[in-house]
Amino acid sequence: MSKSNGVDTDWARSPPPAGPLWMRICKAIYDPEEKSFLGRTPKRWDDNYGYPDSPCFFIKLNKHQQIWVSCWDPSSNDTRIEYPWGRGLPGRFYPYLNDDGYLSPFLAIKIKPQVNRLSSVRCRAWAKNIRYNKSLKEPSGFTLIQIFVEDNTALNNTETLAESK
Repeated sequence: MSKSNGVDTDWARSPPPAGPLWMRICKAIYDPEEKSFLGRTPKRWDDNYGYPDSPCFFIKLNKHQQIWVSCWDPSSNDTRIEYPWGRGLPGRFYPYLNDDGYLSPFLAIKIKPQVNRLSSVRCRAWAKNIRYNKSLKEPSGFTLIQIFVEDNTALNNTETLAESK
């Protein structure tokens, strides 16, 4: 795996596919040849888009140069957070000219929360023009994702035993 400007090239965003607009959009979302979902991430249909191993979500970034994103679990240090493409995308991913077929860059965030516990992951984009305010009255400058991963291994084992009888 090689790196280009600090981004693993296997993870880097490839050019949009050729063809009519509807086909390009569909192929960018799901490519039946590669059997990949959004084509730039290991989250594929055959591994339930990151489940059961770990959930993955995407943050879309618009019309900016280098923007850094940081995520954390404000209530616990037990949630592992990974940035497969890095914490931000270089400016070369933002050739926004309002062209037909332009797809905005997005950043993948992979988390490994504790099981049977509600995890809140707060993500902040770092830029001069983004005001960050974590007050309860007027929050701004971040997004909050809440996820609950249920441990159902006992349930799966019970079903397996019941089926084998």
